[in-house]
Amino acid sequence: MDDTYVVDLEELFALIDRKKAKIVGLQFPDGLVRFFQDIKEKLEDKRDILVLLSGNSSFGSCDIDFNLLNIVDLLFHFGHTSMFKIDKVEYIPVKIKLREDILEDLLKKSLSYIISNKISLVTTPQYKNYLLNIRDFYEENGITCSINEGDNRVKDRGIVLGCNFSAAKGAGKEVIFLGDGSFHPIGIKIATQKRVIRIDPLMQDIEEIRVEKLLKQRYALISKSIGFKSAGILVSNKIGQNRFNLAQRLYKETINRGYKAYLICMNLIRPESIGLKVDILVNTACPRIAIDDYISFGKPILTPIEFNMILQDKIIEYQMDEIREEDIYPTF
Repeated sequence: MDDTYVVDLEELFALIDRKKAKIVGLQFPDGLVRFFQDIKEKLEDKRDILVLLSGNSSFGSCDIDFNLLNIVDLLFHFGHTSMFKIDKVEYIPVKIKLREDILEDLLKKSLSYIISNKISLVTTPQYKNYLLNIRDFYEENGITCSINEGDNRVKDRGIVLGCNFSAAKGAGKEVIFLGDGSFHPIGIKIATQKRVIRIDPLMQDIEEIRVEKLLKQRYALISKSIGFKSAGILVSNKIGQNRFNLAQRLYKETINRGYKAYLICMNLIRPESIGLKVDILVNTACPRIAIDDYISFGKPILTPIEFNMILQDKIIEYQMDEIREEDIYPTF
């Protein structure tokens, strides 16, 4: 690893010993695959084991490489928190180490952005170890700061996922998001309808989140989709993204309303893998696909909520697509 990203290797050794593993698999998010060689060499140097790398992309705790799992004694899934208890799978935190002076400076600057005396604090798994200290900082400055529990899909307080913003919906008139990237804070803003401030410790930047541009894009796609004749409803085979229950309901309603519909089951949702000619696509897999990658599909790709607006012929206030436990198939 490097000075920014930290993995507790002693935890890996202890798990290997406890499980008496001889063949160990490592699964990383794309951005962390570069650490495979270093970790592999350290594990094989200290233990008489064979270490294999998952060559498939990993998009979250929802995405386990079951093909690799079938041939290893133990699979280490890096960078995400536990979503399901799966035999032989261990979720390994990858912590981002921040310079204390930079974080302290950002927190002081953030005080000028906050207009309420009651806030909630959320982050992604990489930064979760900083939550309590940040809460203490705000409390010492006269601001009530809550770190809230999410629903059953989220195991740790104050953690938001790309498909679940429940931890941001609790107490607090404003939400402080500690993390990088724009998707999570935009999702929080839409899902909670609260004022959202992003503190990006890597870019050393603070920003109040605006969603007007995204909403304009999404409503334009909805308008473009009105009058469709056929829809391809995308279903992911990934364990935490497989909303077949939801996809089946949408399929039946589409057929009942006189449209053509097709259920398309895939492991990795990619434009080049969709061979059917349909007017629109409906994404029941990872919610980020329809939002972040919509341009690459060459035709409107809608969230289930957006598609339902068309089926019901009723444009409503925009809602963020989130994965609910009852929509997962099978239910855990």
